[in-house]
Amino acid sequence: MAKRITLSPGALHLMKGQLELNDIPVPSAITRGLELLQIATEHDTPPTGSVLKLTDAQARARVDTLAARSHFWTLGPGGGRGLGAAVQEFQGQVLREVHEAVRPDLDRIVEDLRPKFAELAEPLVVAAQEFRFTSRTSSDQVIDRADENASTAWRATRDALAAIAPIVQLRKAISETFDVSPTRDEFDGPIPTMGGAGQVVDYSVCFAEGDNWSTTGRYYLHERIDGAIDWLALAAGGLRLNTPTEVHEKLIAAGVVSRPFTF
Repeated sequence: MAKRITLSPGALHLMKGQLELNDIPVPSAITRGLELLQIATEHDTPPTGSVLKLTDAQARARVDTLAARSHFWTLGPGGGRGLGAAVQEFQGQVLREVHEAVRPDLDRIVEDLRPKFAELAEPLVVAAQEFRFTSRTSSDQVIDRADENASTAWRATRDALAAIAPIVQLRKAISETFDVSPTRDEFDGPIPTMGGAGQVVDYSVCFAEGDNWSTTGRYYLHERIDGAIDWLALAAGGLRLNTPTEVHEKLIAAGVVSRPFTF
């Protein structure tokens, strides 16, 4: 059975924007894929505008276009033959080919971002490992230490969280968009969330240096897997930006998954 492709035009646009935000060159397959999707969408739109100002040649071309379109017919919403169905089929093929073309580049993209992530996340590691700060630490507690180094480290955590946010969002989007580890299919089943129970991915494994990660929200604030990562808890064990292949290897080593990972 062919692998289910979940890539959508919207997700592809989002991925392009996040790559650009992180100063990562956009793979040519994504750029060309978006161009082809736009061309197909425009082709599905009937020609419009006044005909009185058309040249003779343009008028003939307009008639030819309308005649060609009139040969298409549909059987109703959601199915049948016609230009719309042809456009959807073409766009589907574009998305499948982009999906397969870009997947081999994903490890490299993450590796390229790793040094920047390490630099920006260093204040969190210092705060957690040297000063033992946690998400439960309050500003008053820091002030009561009467330690300027501790106060400086505490203030630096806020800037660090903001600085790593674009990288964190991109790393999550890589898995969500291209179905690479960690994925929903690699987790056992529904997990309690604020809205009930749902298939939710614990992304702590993407940013853990060692075994300081979980699949059940242990490294999330209030252990709510559908909330925000508890970066100080995660940083206590070390932070590292992990590739999809490395994440899959961690999941295999922990017995979470058993099937091999292939791009």
